[in-house]
Amino acid sequence: MGRKAEGRERSAGKEGNNIRSVQLLASKVQKAIDSGRASKRTMQDVDASLSTTYSLLFAKILHVIDDLVVIRGAAPMGKINKISTRIDKILDSFRATKGYTMLLKKNGQINSRALNQLVEVDNDMGTLLSNMLSKVSTIRSSRRIRTADIAEITSTVTILERTVSDRSSLLRQARQSKIRI
Repeated sequence: MGRKAEGRERSAGKEGNNIRSVQLLASKVQKAIDSGRASKRTMQDVDASLSTTYSLLFAKILHVIDDLVVIRGAAPMGKINKISTRIDKILDSFRATKGYTMLLKKNGQINSRALNQLVEVDNDMGTLLSNMLSKVSTIRSSRRIRTADIAEITSTVTILERTVSDRSSLLRQARQSKIRI
């Protein structure tokens, strides 16, 4: 077997391990939703996995957006820079919270409703990030930015800002109810 084949095999093995890890975490989160109990370690693992995955998506999006600046006939650089700055702020807001760990009470109980809501919000965020990465990558490949493209990206950024704000509000409410109990 040649070196290239070995590299692909190792890469596929690593990707398979990542998929299994995500599946295991998803299973543990579903169990926590169903039972109302979870371990601190599980919630820390979920926070770490989500933070890593979404931070990588944000980084890829920002990298592609940086590439858009050099496209001839690109939208005014100021608009692209403003989008980039807004995405940086969204990432900072996201990183500022450790959502799943915050839902856990000292006795291992977890608010299943809040956990389910957080999973939904994070799922929406992941979909938005994946769609945005796809859109900016398509624009970069076409080597042409239209006004409609900038409007679509700006709209997605606005939705992302609202989603992260909703996430922060949900966690703030969960933390306040945790303190009262």
